[in-house]
Amino acid sequence: MNLRGLGPNRTLVLVDGRRAQPANAALVIDTNTIPSAAIERIETITGGASAVYGADALAGVVNVILKKNFEGVDLDFQTSTTQERRRLGVALHGLARREHRRQRAT
Repeated sequence: MNLRGLGPNRTLVLVDGRRAQPANAALVIDTNTIPSAAIERIETITGGASAVYGADALAGVVNVILKKNFEGVDLDFQTSTTQERRRLGVALHGLARREHRRQRAT
C-alpha cells in the first residue's frame, strides 16, 4: 500500500494490530495474501503515526481487522471482461471455518 505517495515501504501494515511480515527484500507487505472473505474492516491512520509506530509508519498505518468467531462458509466469485471480450478475468475467494468443541465426559 502506498499512502501519501511516499512508497509502499513507508506504510506500516498491521493484521489485527500486529506487524505483518514483508514478502520480499524491499520490505513491502503483499496484502493480496490476506483473503478478502476474512476481512471484517480496515482502519487507516494517515497522519502522525510515525511518532507512535516509528519510521515504518512515515506515510501512515493500515490495520486489517480479521473476522472473529466466524463459523461457516463465505464465497466470493467475480468475473470481468473487456468490451471487445478479448480478456476474461475470474476470481474466487473463500473462507471456511468450523469450530471444534470438545465434549466433557460427565
